Parts: sequence; C-alpha cells; structure tokens
Amino acid sequence: GGFIIVPHPFDGFRNGIGEKMLGILHYIDAIEVINSRSFREKANKKAKEFAEKHSIPMVAGSDCHTPKEIGAAKNILMADLDEKSVLDAVKTGTIIIDAKRTGMGPHLSTLKLSIKKKLRLKKI
Repeated sequence: GGFIIVPHPFDGFRNGIGEKMLGILHYIDAIEVINSRSFREKANKKAKEFAEKHSIPMVAGSDCHTPKEIGAAKNILMADLDEKSVLDAVKTGTIIIDAKRTGMGPHLSTLKLSIKKKLRLKKI
C-alpha cells in the first residue's frame, strides 16, 4: 500500500542507492531527479538519465533545512488536491518540475548549526 520515491539516488554525499535500483525497479513509483541541495549537478543528471532509460516517473525535492530553501524545488501538477489524484499525476509523469540548486549557503548554515550543537553536547 505504499508509494516509493527514491530520493537523490546518485548523490554520493547522501548514500544514494544508485545502480542498486536495478534490483528493485518493479517497486519504484518515481525517482527524485532534481534535489536542490545536491552538491554536484552530475548526481541530478545521472538520476534523470536513469529514470528516462527505465521509464520511471520523475519528481524534484529540496530537502530544505533553512527557510530560504523552501520552494527551491517544486513539483507542479494539474490535478485535484486529493491523494489519488496527486499519486496518479506522479505515476503518469504529468508533473512539471521547477527547481534550482540552492548553492553552498544553506549547507554552511546547516554545518554551523551542527557544530554548535555538538559543542553544546560536549560541555555537559
């Protein structure tokens, strides 16, 4: 009863499953082909090529960690806003992807917060 979207499959910084998707193709409903936080555009390009080669629907994702990143990756669909209509739009590939990469700024902000958190934990 689930719906499987493989996130950032070729992003080496996020342990993407890459070519392992070949063993589970029949389970995959869609592939994230644009992730606005991916460091390397090559990861997004490879995901798109894989999805096209295997006729798998494509979506975008932002993985936003900061308010500035909200909306960096959008999936635009012309469908009723109910679960079935949205899932059908993804399955049939009738989504328009509108996305841009967020750059290094958000990554540096996230790293800064992570370091601050670790330093606070060590003081205890």
